[in-house]
Amino acid sequence: MAVSVKKKTMKKIFGLLVIFAGVLASCQDDMPYHEPEDGAGQVLLKKMVVTQANGTAITSTYTYDGEKLTAVAHSNGTSESYNYNGSFISDARYYNNGGLVRKDTYLYDGTGAFAGFLASYYDLQNPNNSHAERFDYIFNGETVTVKKYTGTESQQNELVSTTLLNILNNNIKAKQVEGGVLTQYAFDFKNSPMRNIKFFNVFTLVNMEGGINNETGRNVNGTIINTVYNYLPNEYPAMATVTGGGLNYTVTYTY
Repeated sequence: MAVSVKKKTMKKIFGLLVIFAGVLASCQDDMPYHEPEDGAGQVLLKKMVVTQANGTAITSTYTYDGEKLTAVAHSNGTSESYNYNGSFISDARYYNNGGLVRKDTYLYDGTGAFAGFLASYYDLQNPNNSHAERFDYIFNGETVTVKKYTGTESQQNELVSTTLLNILNNNIKAKQVEGGVLTQYAFDFKNSPMRNIKFFNVFTLVNMEGGINNETGRNVNGTIINTVYNYLPNEYPAMATVTGGGLNYTVTYTY
């Protein structure tokens, strides 16, 4: 689960978000992530409610076109939309009270495999502060190297960080920022609320956390965060309780 409620609602779409790269069907054998099989998408997350211990709650509502996620609206005034170009997911757009604050443009190589994304940030109050970050993904077996560059929307040349992702059974098991934080993840063997969404693998790797199962714990440089689930008969979670590392909140899921 996310380290903050804002992160969680934006990412674990991923939502658990959310949001979660991978490969199109023609390139699946070369990548650590695989799309759900055709016909697997009967269960889709429709609503998620994150409730803090003090009773404060944020509700996220999900909209689809078939198995393609098209929009997520949050009760705190933020939202996301997702656009597609034929067989590809092309971009994600993030809004705050209707104003575009970020746009992620997904990048593919010549074979159609996901290769990274460009995140463009827009300062609505001072456009001169707008900037961009490019994330290049290099796949090598169960390890993905993510190089982050910063600059303007038209050009990103400054390498600012390198992150290593370890992937096992379609779940991100570890994230190591070179010279920085190591995060390790544990998972159950049940169904993630997002697993049937088309391109869930792109969302997972863009977010650098999550996977096809549910995260039950994370260790962030020795700080432990635990998640306990109540499951439906079809092995999708109905509710999650997150504690540790200063966090204490519940998540309910509606399909």
